[in-house]
Amino acid sequence: MRLLWVAFLALLRWIVSAPVRFVRWIARFPHLIAWFKDGANHKEAWGYAWWGAAGIAIAVPELWAAVGGKDVLWPTISGTVGRLEVGHAWVALVVVGVLVWAAVHAIRVTTEKWRTRRDGPKLVAGVERYTVADDTHDLDPIEYLLFAVAAVAVPSALVRELYNGANDRYAFGEVMYALIAFWWLIVPGWLAYRRGYLVPYPTLFRTFKDLAGRAPRFTIILVGGLLILLVHLIAYPWPATIPDTNRLHLQYECHPLVPPSTPPDADQRAACKKLDDADLKPPAATP
Repeated sequence: MRLLWVAFLALLRWIVSAPVRFVRWIARFPHLIAWFKDGANHKEAWGYAWWGAAGIAIAVPELWAAVGGKDVLWPTISGTVGRLEVGHAWVALVVVGVLVWAAVHAIRVTTEKWRTRRDGPKLVAGVERYTVADDTHDLDPIEYLLFAVAAVAVPSALVRELYNGANDRYAFGEVMYALIAFWWLIVPGWLAYRRGYLVPYPTLFRTFKDLAGRAPRFTIILVGGLLILLVHLIAYPWPATIPDTNRLHLQYECHPLVPPSTPPDADQRAACKKLDDADLKPPAATP
């Protein structure tokens, strides 16, 4: 009880001091602008700008679809991936593979263990990207940003206007989200690795590490949210499936295959009666 009271007081103090912290943050805004303009912070600043824009490009349609429901022209990312997993089970393996790949890269960046071979890819200082190209060239970030926006918006709009098949919302969502992943996440890394064209911002994992050094609490919340999203995609529609799993467990408790050694108590009998009255058992012909 004392622990709950301490937690409540801490939350209350945080809420009361929130306006003061916001005013302090606004007062620091000119210093933030000056920091972004400083050449020494060029790479780190571009990392925040690019990956922040990528987060907005993903979060806006995702939240819009989550709030608007079926009235929105596209589904959520989880709804799109979940539908693909139902029709094609191998999609779930891809999601797990992405999760493992992200975890390995995050650990490697965090521990700063960059290993290079003379005959292998070299690490480019500053942006910390690997490349097998002999020469490297800078890629203009504004030009690529405008191109990436157009490369996502134009094909998505064409699919929405020209595709008249069933589940057109999901077809539109599959195209739009796939293009965002391709042009915003995959292509910059491929251009750097294979062609030596380097964008002026570090990788997503390096940006997370830089952010953790400046705002560790916010980074924990952000990474936690991404992890929840990945688990949600793997086990879609988790966490909505938790009550279903609990009801299935209760079915076996109320109707065990082997008679229990002790009779159920009053609470268990009441829960079983409520479950049986709801008649949630699947039909006998259900596969």
